[in-house]
Amino acid sequence: MTKKLPARWFGPALALCLIATPAAAQEALLIQDSNPWGYTAWQSELATAAVPYTQIGNASVSTTQLELYDLVITSSVQGSSSNTTLNGLITEFEDYVTQGGILIWSGCTQSSDSPYPEAPFGGTNNYGADSNNVVMDPAHPLLLNVVDPIYGSSASHNYWTDLPVDAEILVTHSSNANPILYVLYRGNGLVIASTHTWEHGWGNGYGAGTVLANAVYWGWTVELCDDVDLDGDGYTDCDGDCNDNDPSLTPADVDMDGFSSCDGDCDDGRANVYPGCDEICDDYDNNCDGTIDEGFDYDYDGYTTCGAEVDCDDYNAGIHPGATEVPYDHIDQDCDGYDLTDIDMDGFDAAEAGGTDCDDQNAAIYPDAPEICDNGLDDDCDGAPDDYDDDCAEGGDDDSAGYDGDYTPGIICQCNAVGEPRVPGLVVGLIWLVFRRLRRPRRTAAPT
Repeated sequence: MTKKLPARWFGPALALCLIATPAAAQEALLIQDSNPWGYTAWQSELATAAVPYTQIGNASVSTTQLELYDLVITSSVQGSSSNTTLNGLITEFEDYVTQGGILIWSGCTQSSDSPYPEAPFGGTNNYGADSNNVVMDPAHPLLLNVVDPIYGSSASHNYWTDLPVDAEILVTHSSNANPILYVLYRGNGLVIASTHTWEHGWGNGYGAGTVLANAVYWGWTVELCDDVDLDGDGYTDCDGDCNDNDPSLTPADVDMDGFSSCDGDCDDGRANVYPGCDEICDDYDNNCDGTIDEGFDYDYDGYTTCGAEVDCDDYNAGIHPGATEVPYDHIDQDCDGYDLTDIDMDGFDAAEAGGTDCDDQNAAIYPDAPEICDNGLDDDCDGAPDDYDDDCAEGGDDDSAGYDGDYTPGIICQCNAVGEPRVPGLVVGLIWLVFRRLRRPRRTAAPT
């Protein structure tokens, strides 16, 4: 048994639970001796959905191979004899479901039709009419477009008790709160069981008739689990894997916070992260709304005091990690722990920031840097550039041979050793010129 017919569109709520697959050679089985209250409700809705079906009487069920049909339907108020027959074959119906079949089971009877149809897989059918059934899960596909309460005269004749604990209760009795409509998954199949007067509701425009129509469409198109782990995460759709093509989504609640990744837990390794959790300032999206630490960015600059990149002043939008640093203002704009005081990265703070670097735009200029002759700069920040610097006296040398006047502009000065007297090059040059003048031979005028 596989699925089936192109899904009829019932809006977003139902579409999530339906599969659109090409029609194949599947068929539904309607078990009915007579039309309940004279209405051909099941036949009409099967035809509307273009579902091929076979109709048989209750006496023929024992000789029918149920497993040949994808959907099996029993009808309301078929009488005591029919009820007895169905109850005698309840095990066959249960086997049909566990093997992957969909069973729509009608438990509605007249008060005199005892014994009433038993609930598959356990439960008691009790007589007790109700005109205003209470909807418990309006989002379920079986209750699409159904008004709460479900009114009818009566909306239901019977109610269920002692159902399996995993039965999904969808509609209850208004007086005693017992189940009227429920869904039960067993093995690879599904039971849709109801005590609604749904054929009567269908013929008179009551809500139970809408439930009947939904049961046909959903029962024919619902996807059942196949117990195959497609994404290799250790869970199948039978285990509740909400997306068996995505290994990051599983029904396991790893951190035991009450939510699995299938439930929307965006970090199932942290117990303080799950849908609806209170957001705290911890660099995690605690409430799984897609935003980290919302409400804790007081200056709205995109950074908080608790993130991986900490905002060191969350009341000033111009201060945050990665902001442009303004030098020498004693403010740490980029939150690296420092103000920008050494622009040229030569290891000395600028004089503007209270340091000793006399030119923070040139990495070659800093205290005790080599003084460069004739470049017009105070390379060593001693207050005297070039020829005005004792370390680069006018006429100084570019070698270590002493003051021989062979200095070349732009070369690091080779100055006298520390402690040696320095003789200005200009004075030395003047003495040398005078000495040459004194040694020059005196010239006299020629005789006439």
